Amino acid sequence: MKSCLIRLLTIASLSLLFGACTIRQRVEPVKTTTSLGTTIAMIPWEDGVRESFADTYQAALEKRGFTVKKHPVGTIPSISALSTTYTAQWS
Repeated sequence: MKSCLIRLLTIASLSLLFGACTIRQRVEPVKTTTSLGTTIAMIPWEDGVRESFADTYQAALEKRGFTVKKHPVGTIPSISALSTTYTAQWS
């Protein structure tokens, strides 16, 4: 009975260890002034980014006072005085 319990705890621990997902993010914040305006162009870096990610990112920008204009992949960042490109990958 004791060996079954130890085996079960070992399997559960290994499952948690190897089954956990990881999130990596790289954020490069910039300091800006209102002289550039508050409208920001939001441009996905590649097709296939989950819409829920884009919606969440847009909401975060709006919460910080930006007016967001979404643009398609391939739009040049200079379309606006302020722009952001983004990608999100799930593996």
